[in-house]
Amino acid sequence: CTLGGLLALVREAWGDPLIYVAVGSDGWWMVVTPRDYDHDGGAESRVPWHRHDTEAAALVSALEAAP
Repeated sequence: CTLGGLLALVREAWGDPLIYVAVGSDGWWMVVTPRDYDHDGGAESRVPWHRHDTEAAALVSALEAAP
């Protein structure tokens, strides 16, 4: 499966078309969604924000953790 295919599976599994993969300034990859942010700027994540070495690992982890 391609990275795009994995992303599509994660979005479908979580029921959230806004999910995306981001890389932090420290080089770690994580799956996030804009829906995680509240109006006060805090975050309450539904999707696991675990840090991963690769984009693929972050997507697989989010897929495995899907409800």
